[in-house]
Amino acid sequence: MESRLLLKREELLGEGILCLPDADLIAWVDILRKKLILSDSNGDNIRVLKQPSEIGAVLPSVTDDLILVLRNSVISFNPLSFSNREIWSAAEVEPRTNRFNDATVDRLGNLWVGSMDFDAKSPSGILYRITPEGEANVMETGFRCINGPAFSINGKTIYVGDTMNGQVLAFDHDPVCGSLTNKRVHIDFGIFDGLPDGMTVDAQDNLWVCQITAGRISCFNSSGIKVRSIALPVPMVTSCCFGGPELTSLYATTARIILDTPDLNAFPDSGSIYLIESAGKGLKPNKFGKNAS
Repeated sequence: MESRLLLKREELLGEGILCLPDADLIAWVDILRKKLILSDSNGDNIRVLKQPSEIGAVLPSVTDDLILVLRNSVISFNPLSFSNREIWSAAEVEPRTNRFNDATVDRLGNLWVGSMDFDAKSPSGILYRITPEGEANVMETGFRCINGPAFSINGKTIYVGDTMNGQVLAFDHDPVCGSLTNKRVHIDFGIFDGLPDGMTVDAQDNLWVCQITAGRISCFNSSGIKVRSIALPVPMVTSCCFGGPELTSLYATTARIILDTPDLNAFPDSGSIYLIESAGKGLKPNKFGKNAS
């Protein structure tokens, strides 16, 4: 199983890839360059939409809007009219040195978003659960950098990337009230396995984890055992999701951050979008909002 270059890009910190097969759309972000990027699923018709701050993630909603996770706020954004509506702001509760990073939506339409210290040094990161009404609750604290999160198919387990500690944590999750219990290490990456970054769950309840600095994406079963590994030709692999008409293609973002000139000469396609066809069978993303299924 091999990856192929879908879009030659130079994202500094490409992240948060989202596929919407019904709309023939893929979306991703360049966090540090404050860009939301949209294209058709085959890479045509690229649109770059500058945002007012760093943007950690883009997610679907029950409306035609997209949910954007900015530096310290969450907004609903219409990519056609460019209108936006603030859903929740953490400006009064988050340290000034923090920013939001990765996010996901659960089966009931709640948004889960993690914050992090901008330099990933201080354990000031918080995992929040935000309801469609804009009510935010602190679910877990003490992270230098959160990635994921992702949910098991039944919604009873949440996986959270404790990136700087090289671990994917798992919690038992009550889908009704959102409470988290039984914190444990689900995957402990070794010294040669890079750091866990973006992740997604497939239709067989496997967890696919991007291993930033290790140049690959690995698939783990529900017991945390690695069952597949896919190498990419660049080291900084940051996020992945399933897309395509049958949800069998795995899309991945990459980055140029922390690579120096000799590294970029060796890996000139860093920051591009890659595609792995027939990787497995994915799931449609949950949508933020009251009417989410």
